[in-house]
Amino acid sequence: MDYPDSASAADTATSPQEAPLPAPLPSSVGKVEIENLPPSQSPDKAASNAAESVPPKLPAAPPPARRAVDSLSTVLRDLQSGGAAEQLEEVAPHALAASEAFRRQADSLAGEQNWADAAAKLRRAESLYRRALAEQNSLTRARRLYRAGQYQECRMLLVPLLENPPYPGGNPVARDLASRASRAGQRFAAVLDSAENLVRENRLREAIRALTQLPESPRKAENTRQFRQRMLSLDRQGPEIRPETARDYNPQEPLTVSATIRDNYSLLRARLFYRREGQTEYRAMALSEGPEAQFRALLSPQQHEGRNIEYYILAEDSSGNVMRSDAGNGKPLQIRRREKHFIPRPP
Repeated sequence: MDYPDSASAADTATSPQEAPLPAPLPSSVGKVEIENLPPSQSPDKAASNAAESVPPKLPAAPPPARRAVDSLSTVLRDLQSGGAAEQLEEVAPHALAASEAFRRQADSLAGEQNWADAAAKLRRAESLYRRALAEQNSLTRARRLYRAGQYQECRMLLVPLLENPPYPGGNPVARDLASRASRAGQRFAAVLDSAENLVRENRLREAIRALTQLPESPRKAENTRQFRQRMLSLDRQGPEIRPETARDYNPQEPLTVSATIRDNYSLLRARLFYRREGQTEYRAMALSEGPEAQFRALLSPQQHEGRNIEYYILAEDSSGNVMRSDAGNGKPLQIRRREKHFIPRPP
């Protein structure tokens, strides 16, 4: 029995462990047609787009101390641009000089990029400049009080400028004004005390004269007004009249009637009332005041007519007190005409 050749059969059969290899692909398969891509899909453009999508790297922000220096410098410039530099130089020279010294130190430290110390110096410069502005305002108010005679209030306003100043030497302008206010206040109090003592002694005119020693101010005017009101209420004494007219006169010449009139406070007016002997009505005329409380009135010959004259003087002070000079019991004083004396000739 013939059997098929086993070797041939084995050659023609497919082994399960060895799968047949696929046929090779054409050379064009798997290649990208680069030349056929649109421009936006080209490799160079794609790389450029990728680079543009990355955000640019920003410069580093300045440190906080640097920002503080810039801010403080701006604030200080704004303060200095207020136009008060000349006035501050006059009223707060030491505070202004100290502020300027700290500002220069800050500029030097900023040049070395030492921002923290520069900011600290600028803070001191700003603080001292504001102090100078505050001192200017206080001195303006203090001078106004001084002119008004409010010496105690003026000195109290200046005390904060003189105690523990934040710079050497303090404020010389404030120190001088406080010293003058203290002396003026002491003098004012002394004059008021003296006037009070004179009022208690009923020397009212001298009390008013004492007040005239004070410098002119609204306070002086107010104190004088108050004193005058008190004196009007306290004055119960009328003027003192002392006639000084001769007992007789030359009827051919004008007749001078004179008297010394004084008042303890303020004499308001003095008048002469006269009449010729035999008349019942008096005529009035003002007495003119001369030095040393001397008062006079002149009667012309047409007024006295060469006759005996009867008169009295009426004086009134500002308190309303009225005094009359007479011979007592309401009788008038008399001035008699001088009779002619003829000396006989020798034989």
